[in-house]
Amino acid sequence: MTASLTAIAAIVSIDSRKAPYNQVAPAQGVGASDIPEVRQAGMLGLLGMYRIPKGITLLQNRSIAKVIWNDDSTEKTTIVCQSCTPCVHPIPGSLTRGGYGGGGGDLSPGCIGNCGVVTVGQP
Repeated sequence: MTASLTAIAAIVSIDSRKAPYNQVAPAQGVGASDIPEVRQAGMLGLLGMYRIPKGITLLQNRSIAKVIWNDDSTEKTTIVCQSCTPCVHPIPGSLTRGGYGGGGGDLSPGCIGNCGVVTVGQP
């Protein structure tokens, strides 16, 4: 009889608003309105924090992590490798907007506030 071990892909959920994940610098303040590269850096940091007490190889390739961002939005990512950077790829179409805070963070591109107004010295 031959025994075989097969790595089983895991599905985990990480809430970036709660300890210890709220201490991960690349993920602090990240939400749906941030560019994909910022969210990807946050995901990499959060998954690193997840792995610290559990072991580096706990999340095998093809494992999925659901991240709850600071603005209550969610996004899923797939683990694609174990030893390179970045080893997480956001799953296209998985980003959902949060339910609170400034209309869900849906900012259009362009200027917000007093753009182009510079005051030097006294008026």
